[in-house]
Amino acid sequence: MHEVLAPLTERQFLSQYLGQQFLYVKGSPGKFAGLLPWSNLNEIQEHHDLDAPRLRLVCEGKAIPAESFITRRGRSRSRLRAADLTTHVREGATLILDSIDEIQQPITALAEQLEQSFGTRVQINMYAGWRTSRGFDLHWDGHDVLILQVAGRKKWGIYGVTREYPLPGDKELAKTPPSEPLWEGLLEEGDLLYIPRGWWHVAVPLDEPTLHLTVGLHHATGADFMEWFAGRLRSSSIVRQDLPRLGSPQDRREHLERMRAAILDAWTPELLDEYFEYRDRRASIRPHFAFPASAGRPRLPGDDRGLSVK
Repeated sequence: MHEVLAPLTERQFLSQYLGQQFLYVKGSPGKFAGLLPWSNLNEIQEHHDLDAPRLRLVCEGKAIPAESFITRRGRSRSRLRAADLTTHVREGATLILDSIDEIQQPITALAEQLEQSFGTRVQINMYAGWRTSRGFDLHWDGHDVLILQVAGRKKWGIYGVTREYPLPGDKELAKTPPSEPLWEGLLEEGDLLYIPRGWWHVAVPLDEPTLHLTVGLHHATGADFMEWFAGRLRSSSIVRQDLPRLGSPQDRREHLERMRAAILDAWTPELLDEYFEYRDRRASIRPHFAFPASAGRPRLPGDDRGLSVK
């Protein structure tokens, strides 16, 4: 985490920027180059079974039909048509590969480090462009993002927020962006940009190869907590009871009061701690293997029957 934010400290970022304010950090050429060299991207496309929507092409906010560059073989197999895909990106399309943290080991390691630092789920997507066409129009995301400029340059604009802490389903409630940017700048190799959830932004390539990683930080919200808490309330008989649809106004008031009492009884000071523990237990653990040694016969203490070379 410190290496990603440097020269800013992790403490400074958490106290001054996370969820509050956008941040631009000037880096140094090559700072993120080892995460995904162009050669590794080529190998991933050549040797992995990638299909839409995980791998997709977009241009000026519109998706390019996957059938124009992907051949599907049966129900679960697909193959990229290199010539067709290359033609699309040569003509201005942006290449997007979601969840590249599940494919590229250095990015996997970065995601794990960030998950430990933030205590939340991390997903890292890749964006590569070559011309001047935008992949997406001015928009906002339903989660915080860190932009790591791996190669080339890209122009960015940050426009602020029109709906505080929006949820992904709030798109129609925050559809009018500010007219003027708060910040415009050029991300060069090694630079970092942090954009909080709900902040309008846009990125534009500069007619040259550019590649960046978008680190999505999927923090738990109050809405997530309330869904979990509602499940906890199922242990209460009054919550499980039928609502008095045919009851009198007095019946309804009394029923509502009994439900309120059940909620308050379950609302303990330790409730958030219990919720975070629940999320930690449910968290998906990234797989790690150590073949062939890990699958061999376990050696017991004092077991000296192994092979020796004389």
